[in-house]
Amino acid sequence: MYKNSVYNYSILCSDGSLRMYNSMRGNRSLLCVMNQEKSKMIKNVLDGKESYEILPENIIKALVKYGYLVLKENDEEKELEIKTAETICGEKFLSLIILPTEQCNFRCKYCYEKLKKGKMSEETQNALIDYVRKNISQYIGLSVSWFGGEPLEALDVIENLSKKFIEICKMARKTYIAGITTNGYNLDLETFEKLYKLKILSYQITLDGYKTEHDRQRVLENGEGSFDKIVTNLKNIKSKKTKGTTFIIRTNFTKSIIDNIDKYLSFYKENFGNDMRFSFYIQKAGDWGGKYVANFSDELIRTKNSGDVHKYVLEKLKEYDIYLSYSSHYSELERELNTCYAAKLGHFVIGSDGKIYKCTRDFELPENNVGQLYKNGQMIFNNNYNKWINPLKTKNKKCMKCFNRASCLPMKCPYQNLICEENQCPPMGGYNLYAFLERFHISLFTEI
Repeated sequence: MYKNSVYNYSILCSDGSLRMYNSMRGNRSLLCVMNQEKSKMIKNVLDGKESYEILPENIIKALVKYGYLVLKENDEEKELEIKTAETICGEKFLSLIILPTEQCNFRCKYCYEKLKKGKMSEETQNALIDYVRKNISQYIGLSVSWFGGEPLEALDVIENLSKKFIEICKMARKTYIAGITTNGYNLDLETFEKLYKLKILSYQITLDGYKTEHDRQRVLENGEGSFDKIVTNLKNIKSKKTKGTTFIIRTNFTKSIIDNIDKYLSFYKENFGNDMRFSFYIQKAGDWGGKYVANFSDELIRTKNSGDVHKYVLEKLKEYDIYLSYSSHYSELERELNTCYAAKLGHFVIGSDGKIYKCTRDFELPENNVGQLYKNGQMIFNNNYNKWINPLKTKNKKCMKCFNRASCLPMKCPYQNLICEENQCPPMGGYNLYAFLERFHISLFTEI
């Protein structure tokens, strides 16, 4: 009657517990089994060594419910094709990444942005408000991500647009969610409380290692370091017991950070490791373009396997007993979130001058300019738009054999396809997925 899903993955942890993941169901599939005897029995079934019929009926029902057992006649490949189309073309939220300004108070050593444009004009703000008002009825809600430049250099724009968006969604009875990517320098307690009232609940803030390494990489426009101010802001915010907020602490790893990782993780655990609102995010600093990185190239970690940095850092997180909570890594288990926003129909990047992009990585790439927002609240797209939303026409043989292909589809990065780079697997692969599942806090799993 049933068969194992081809998208299953499971690990037996050192304490004998079993942790499970199904890439078709994403992070909603996360299950754990704490009983060692039961863990081994279920693991044998998932590995095809035993028939599912040896399991108790309640366990079978749970495995069916969460996608680990599927009907024998199910065509999972066809199901994936349908899910791919739904993910790309069936965007439920109108999702906007908005640049209130393209200026920044930092001059990070690896920054790729040109910093040519200033703050969004009142005319462009009004056009964006009109666009949302005219189109919100087509979606279940509005999702806004504030980006830059440094978005908090234009706090007045964020305040104006947020108030209007919240009002529009309230009148239309639609959901409104918002987050921000900020360097954290201007994120003092007063500013945070303003943003919280504007329903900005998710934050991504970068700490590039401990003070010495961070201040070398993430410098202010005047050349001074930024670590102390950011950490003070984060500690003050942490003291406020706000509901629903999440803080992703991103680290762009370089050689110096790796060399001094013990001091950094000791600091992180002491200050943020005991708060589930805060979660660690691993990223390898790379040559993302721009004029600054040329003088910083000796610090970049160059390995053939893009997951090597993740592997090493995950081992160190285990050593320091640092868990991951509701982080971007957790989101990478979910197909709708793991598939890049640039590949989706209802997702746009709005420049401070009203230009429309699909990707935040390279605003100078001609193909990235996909249209323009006009003062009547209308978006007009050019021929570049379709280059971003077409799924891969060819099927990589390696991808076809991967249990995780239902997560990345496999088109993690349409930007790489456009510029003819080899499409990289997401960090969730091989040993890394084992280590990620082990580092996710147990509260993220459903126990059976």
